[in-house]
Amino acid sequence: MKNSEVAEEFYWGSKKSEGSHMYVEGNILYSYGSHFPMAVRLKEGFLWNPDKYSQSTSSHQSCVKSYIGKEILAEFPTQELIKLIINLNLKDELKSIDDVVGELI
Repeated sequence: MKNSEVAEEFYWGSKKSEGSHMYVEGNILYSYGSHFPMAVRLKEGFLWNPDKYSQSTSSHQSCVKSYIGKEILAEFPTQELIKLIINLNLKDELKSIDDVVGELI
């Protein structure tokens, strides 16, 4: 599957999809592996990882942002985003932005 199709499927709610080194597991879209979550789906929109990793990951980010860009609610660097994913079980549970804010306080 093309990465643009993976990004579109993620946008529309797919919980499983795979392209060229980019894949969806649950509510998370990854580049190359679980060490680099690019985006997290929430009820109202998306959390975004603005960190740079490699040229190919930047290409993945550009592709994904073309679908979700207007619905990004907040940005978190990689390590903070991973903590939120673990602490709130964001991979398996669709949460709200209020849940995320509550975790940060």
